[in-house]
Amino acid sequence: MTVRLEPMTQEQYELWLPDAIEDYARQTSESGLMSLDTARESAVDQFEALLPDDLATAGHHLLMAYDDAQIVGVFWLRIRDEWGTRRAFIFNIEVDESLRGQGYGRAIMTAGEGYARSQKADTIALNVFAQNDVARSLYDKLGYLVTNVNMQKELG
Repeated sequence: MTVRLEPMTQEQYELWLPDAIEDYARQTSESGLMSLDTARESAVDQFEALLPDDLATAGHHLLMAYDDAQIVGVFWLRIRDEWGTRRAFIFNIEVDESLRGQGYGRAIMTAGEGYARSQKADTIALNVFAQNDVARSLYDKLGYLVTNVNMQKELG
């Protein structure tokens, strides 16, 4: 399966953003880091900081994934020079909920890696919530290596 990535339009961005913020907040809350209400506030702040100029934010690439004419997902990465290399960092990969389990996650990741190469990135990285076993398994199969692990304990 092959998908192609195309830049997100303003209309697509406006539809995507609220759901992306809510999904990130939900995953943050499910990870145990904070309550859902606090996670929502944090997510809004983080998205505003990351995308101050929306689609025009320098270094950020917000892309829609297509299978022929059908939108199958979203791929968002930032590419910048840091630590002596050109690094791509995936902030979001999303497969349309009705299409999950059909190989689109792998196809979007493969297309995203190709896109990052076309932008002269030397490395590509991402962060994944510990409870997201499906995504972690996919990234492992695609050759991503664990580079750090964050751990937390409630002291109550």
